[in-house]
Amino acid sequence: PHLLVLLCSAGLFAASGVMFVKGRATEPAAPAAAAQQPAAPAPAAAQPAPVAAPTYTAAQIDQWVAPIALYPDALLSQILMAATYPANVIQAAQWSKDNPKMEGDAAIQAVAGQPWDPSVKSLVAFPQLMSLMGANPPWVQNLGDAFLAQPKDVMDSGQRLRALAQKTGA
Repeated sequence: PHLLVLLCSAGLFAASGVMFVKGRATEPAAPAAAAQQPAAPAPAAAQPAPVAAPTYTAAQIDQWVAPIALYPDALLSQILMAATYPANVIQAAQWSKDNPKMEGDAAIQAVAGQPWDPSVKSLVAFPQLMSLMGANPPWVQNLGDAFLAQPKDVMDSGQRLRALAQKTGA
């Protein structure tokens, strides 16, 4: 259990770093650079582009998040991060299928030498989850793409689906 918690924490830390870097890459130029430019208004072509509308609808995101929404937060975050590496997930699912008696910490240790993302390696501890993910590669791809494009919407979807499940007594 301690190894799983450590892996989950490392994955969350890595994901937050990636999201920070991606967020910084889309920010406009630094104010110091703007101060060096002439005071004249910039031509329309140099203006920042308007923010694009979300790529995915809430209904699409809900459909992709629904199968995993009720998992605990730590596991849900690992699934979302792993889904951003769909090829790794498929390989890990095949490994899990080929090694049906491996689960938990033993499975994680067995795949330590694999070149997969740590979030994917942590999921081999859960063979049923690997079976679910391996059975539907397009779903994994869509889930990962949505998480990369709209992480807040994906997380909001999970919370909304949990609230709906609780309200209906599930």
